[in-house]
Amino acid sequence: MSEDGETMSENSFVQDYVIGWLRDGEQLKGCSSGGAFRALAQAVLAMGGTVYGTQFTREKGAHVVGYPDDRVVRFSGSKYVKSDMNGALPAIRDTVAAGTPVLFCGTPCQCAAVRKFVGDSDRLYLVDIICHGAPRPHVLEAYLQYLEKQQGTAVTDICFRNKDEGWEAGGLLVTFADGSTFREPFHPAKNKYAKVFYSNIALTPACNGCRFNTLRRQGDLTIGDFWGHRSHPEVPINEDGTSVVLVNTPQGQALLEAAGEYFEIRPVPRDTAIANNPPLTTHTPIHPMTERFCRSVEQHGFETAYRRYLVELRLLLLPYKAVKKVWNKLTK
Repeated sequence: MSEDGETMSENSFVQDYVIGWLRDGEQLKGCSSGGAFRALAQAVLAMGGTVYGTQFTREKGAHVVGYPDDRVVRFSGSKYVKSDMNGALPAIRDTVAAGTPVLFCGTPCQCAAVRKFVGDSDRLYLVDIICHGAPRPHVLEAYLQYLEKQQGTAVTDICFRNKDEGWEAGGLLVTFADGSTFREPFHPAKNKYAKVFYSNIALTPACNGCRFNTLRRQGDLTIGDFWGHRSHPEVPINEDGTSVVLVNTPQGQALLEAAGEYFEIRPVPRDTAIANNPPLTTHTPIHPMTERFCRSVEQHGFETAYRRYLVELRLLLLPYKAVKKVWNKLTK
């Protein structure tokens, strides 16, 4: 069950698996992966539709809005934080009721909420993402305040998966009001927020035991990075970014075909498509110190909480882990 109390939908198991990338190389550079969302959005806009997705602003953080025009480019790029759905559900329902095609892209639990609130409609296209889990908004806000304190000026934008160093490098790029930037590889050994994200210490309560990390999907389509190429190097990819797309319904198939004008599509076997993407089959385990860490962020700020729970605590546990490793070997 999702955070909003939504139950699993009855979508059938995945019928088809493809990989692909935007045909427009310049557009591809602005997408975290292969640009599957951008292509699907273009297809719906061509129908005269409206696209709902998550955009980030410094004032509102990550929040869901809808656009009937090229502003949908603001939805491109990974947002490693829980997005605010406030007001989005009635807006989506009213847009569909007016006879306008609607594309909604979000996490599987958000797609489940939209489907339950709006109901089934041949004008509603749901696209869920392969979701690792969503960190709490106040943790990202505290991290940005930490960067602002270091830089001495306000954050105006953040990109979690900048491609300047390549698709798989996925560098963090933060832009400040004075025009300066902060860059680090989005890797737990290189960046503090990346360590928070991949340690699962800031995930929302709904992510604990998530029922949506399964091949029985909530969206008509499922999109994410094609990490299967690491195990299947024989599969041709685009080095600038390659998406994997799971086709879950006939409606999703129709939308993908419409997007083919903008998106190079290559069928792949099931096992190739889902390889190296654990969130498709298993939920992300919550860190045992999540509540303490998040409370510490609220009370003491990002830097103190990070040091206490992701540096000092780890160092305290190292001797215990070493002893446990030796004990396990001796008792095999």
